[in-house]
Amino acid sequence: MWGAHFCSVLSGQDKDVLLVIKSPSLKDRCFVEFIHKKALQEAADSNILTEFELRSRLKAKGIWDENKEEYIETALDRIKELENVLKDCKKGERRYRVTAGLIKNQKKILEAELRRKSELFYVTAEQYADYIKNRAVVYCCAYNEFEEKFWSTWEEFQKEKDVVLIGNIAEELNKIDSCDHAEIRRIARSPDWRYMWTAAKGNIQALFGVHVGEFDIDQRNLTYWSQVYDSVYDAYERPEDEIINDDEALDKWFEEQSRKSRKERLEKSGKSGKLKVSSNVRRHGEVFIITNPEMNPDTPYRKAPDVPTNEDVENLNSNFVREFKRNEQQQIKEKKMISEKDLRSRNNRIARKVIGSNDAVIGNRNHAGKASGKSRIVPGGTL
Repeated sequence: MWGAHFCSVLSGQDKDVLLVIKSPSLKDRCFVEFIHKKALQEAADSNILTEFELRSRLKAKGIWDENKEEYIETALDRIKELENVLKDCKKGERRYRVTAGLIKNQKKILEAELRRKSELFYVTAEQYADYIKNRAVVYCCAYNEFEEKFWSTWEEFQKEKDVVLIGNIAEELNKIDSCDHAEIRRIARSPDWRYMWTAAKGNIQALFGVHVGEFDIDQRNLTYWSQVYDSVYDAYERPEDEIINDDEALDKWFEEQSRKSRKERLEKSGKSGKLKVSSNVRRHGEVFIITNPEMNPDTPYRKAPDVPTNEDVENLNSNFVREFKRNEQQQIKEKKMISEKDLRSRNNRIARKVIGSNDAVIGNRNHAGKASGKSRIVPGGTL
């Protein structure tokens, strides 16, 4: 709620320095971005190569190429895979020792490649600009115990000779982690927070003492999830407390509510349950429609998982076609295996009528359903 924390860092003289580390304000973030762009321009004016320019030169000389980049990415992925394997191993067993050894060797090789890359790309325009940017972040976030800027101006900060102090503050900033979503959600639904949130709804910025635009990442996340839980507690079909307190169960409840809402909108618009089959598709004798929610793409009329059911598709067929399908299925069931030419021979008038419809036979009409002479069979007609 404060958006800051106390810390103690060592100076170059090994003295403890008490500081307040604050999240950068909107003004601070703009300043840091300004300093970063300015540093890039300074690098260009000093003829410092960009990473792209340096990479191109190193590639031309055969010192560095894309294969080495891919090798680093592959090594990182390999280490992650081995670490996952290690989690399933018991300490002391042979598999654990072998996997641990492989991880150690992979990390050793990877560190050597990363060290070499760092040495090659140590002096680039981006590296220089990032270095200046990180210093600007230290300047913006460091306050004394009275919440006054530790360095009153940027000019004063640039004159600071205690690089150890600046480095330790930068390290402290890197240690700051945002709360994970599980922790934020636990706070957002806790009674201690709910009463403060409810009381401050008319003036949310009073909760954190800063304007909404100045909220840090944790404050923004907490505000978002507090609003989410408002909708849960105020829902007409409010879930049980056991579901509310279980993130996975509540997420499933959200999905179910979204599905119901979508279905209600479709039903209200008169589009729910109606399969739209274009005329170009209908001209074919047989049409296959996927009913698997994982395979059926969204359409303007239906969003997954509100896909057509087997029954919806079957209802597109006439009673005559349904009876025909039942007869075919019965033949397949009895014979166990049957070729299509035997199942739907050209002499089978009904089969040709169903799969080719009324326009299936072009030419000699004396033998409807059977092609003879110069007659030819083509798809067409209606379902």
